[in-house]
Amino acid sequence: PSESDEPINPFVWEELPNEAWQERLLQPADSQMISDFFAKASEIRDWFGEAEKEEALKFKNLADFIQNNLQNLHIFKEGEIEIEVFVIGQLPSGDWAGIQ
Repeated sequence: PSESDEPINPFVWEELPNEAWQERLLQPADSQMISDFFAKASEIRDWFGEAEKEEALKFKNLADFIQNNLQNLHIFKEGEIEIEVFVIGQLPSGDWAGIQ
């Protein structure tokens, strides 16, 4: 299965879970990464059927939602064989939110 087949789980953290996350999130953010990250999954190709177009549109809408509602965006990948991906940013309240 591909990464796009995995379930997407949203989360909100009022506090960061540990010091490792604090160190990671002190790194400069790059919102362009979000567009690049979702580019392949949100691209609609000429040969797509309706189901594939709908799936691509869902990813485009998700990327737009994240970019419009979260600041200080980051993408982290953990693991080597089974890779977990975190897209995380800050809400206006200061809480951290994202998807895994």
